[in-house]
Amino acid sequence: MHISKLAVTESESGYKLTGWCNDFELYYDFPLDIKPRLCADPFVAASLLSAMYLNEDIIIDEEWQISPELLTNLDKIQDIFSRWEQYLGYKLNKINIHGGTVAEAPSHFCKTVSFFSGGVDGSHTFLTNQQDIDALLFVKGIDMQLENDALFAETSRVNREYLKQYNKPLHTIISNVRFLGHHFGVKWGACCGGGLSSIALAIGARKCLIASGSSYDYIYPSGTNYISDHLWGNQQTRIVHDGAQSSRLDKIRAIAEDPQCLKILRVCWHDDGYNCGKCEKCLRTMASLRALELKVDTFPPLTDDVARSQLANIKLYDIHDYQFLKENIEQAKRVNDEVLLKALKKIQTDFERRKLMRDVDKTLFNGRIQTAKQGIFNWRRNLRTNANTS
Repeated sequence: MHISKLAVTESESGYKLTGWCNDFELYYDFPLDIKPRLCADPFVAASLLSAMYLNEDIIIDEEWQISPELLTNLDKIQDIFSRWEQYLGYKLNKINIHGGTVAEAPSHFCKTVSFFSGGVDGSHTFLTNQQDIDALLFVKGIDMQLENDALFAETSRVNREYLKQYNKPLHTIISNVRFLGHHFGVKWGACCGGGLSSIALAIGARKCLIASGSSYDYIYPSGTNYISDHLWGNQQTRIVHDGAQSSRLDKIRAIAEDPQCLKILRVCWHDDGYNCGKCEKCLRTMASLRALELKVDTFPPLTDDVARSQLANIKLYDIHDYQFLKENIEQAKRVNDEVLLKALKKIQTDFERRKLMRDVDKTLFNGRIQTAKQGIFNWRRNLRTNANTS
């Protein structure tokens, strides 16, 4: 993985930090009040998992500085992620990092920051750490699709208005870091820790809080977690994994204590309105809100009909989503919501049946059935792509 052609350019609207990771141009657009550091740290952090997957050493052009502390930490990160192959679904090889000038680059933004998009995890982290946080970061390309200018403007306005009561600024950032891993064949879920940390490293934040998606009850290896997140920092920037002490339902309960925060709740990645009300994340959150007997105007109501016809037909593929499902099942039992419970139990049965089939495939057939299914899927996808471009 060759890290090259790093540059910072200034315009009337702000600063743009760019650099090449092999043939992928990674960029970060910052507002004028955030001048990024010109160093290799963010590019190495963002591309590490991809380099491990490709089994390519990272080569940094000699003129770019790389933090000695980050270099030491990256060796530990590789020890961790190379042990998590079976959970992440990738063969991850330990690699070497060459080149660059080993030194800490100066920072122009020595503040404590946290990511904030109006979602459950980020909102909880803000509410429980507001005294420590100086500024919030809302990232187009991570919290929202890159091309959705209108929704990004609306959501930025809503989030900024909410944060005014706490006298906290919201900095809007645009980056394609989420798509770097995809370019090389690695999903965001595996490389999100390095990707999120790369933004903090780029601005030289004193401390950056990354909101936990899972609680200590469920210790599943993932791209961002309390075991490895702190290792993405350097001498100037401390990375903190926050919120794992609380379940998703506990977080929603805490958010509900601030009605204005609950009022702007947004979890959707599909960009079909503020919350589409149809995707897994929306329906899962709607199930939590119903189980907690909360009404939020940014979501359509989860009626009995919607629970039976839409929620019950969700298919889960990620063990983390299964964790949230189990939380919702337990809460539905507590409030004796039979319709909700039946819909959630149907999802659980489907997930566990498919997991059993995958386990049998691994045990008896060494994963050949899943490999064949993936091959057929890729073949069909290529046919559709070729048909659309011809």
